[in-house]
Amino acid sequence: MKIEIKTSMLHDTVNLTCNKFCSGPRTWTYNDDPVTPCEADRCKEGNGFENRVRLSNESFQGNYSLDLIIILVEFNDQGSYVGTCDGQHFDFKLEVLGEYFPCN
Repeated sequence: MKIEIKTSMLHDTVNLTCNKFCSGPRTWTYNDDPVTPCEADRCKEGNGFENRVRLSNESFQGNYSLDLIIILVEFNDQGSYVGTCDGQHFDFKLEVLGEYFPCN
């Protein structure tokens, strides 16, 4: 299993790019929790990702791209992501860089 490592700065936008167009449902999980279960171009956001994640709206011959876009990356977005469609899985590990200032 090949895992692609992606790095993002805190509060940046990151694209998890699969170069795959899907004829059926597209799903993404984060540490085994749902991020975006989708049917065609209709997607639902998982907990913690509301208003910060979307799938690419790029399409080719009626098939939609599996690429995941995370906006305003947070430290707790760091971890394992798996994109799935048409029986194929694409594995990513997201690392988030930036300064962390804990509340006192």
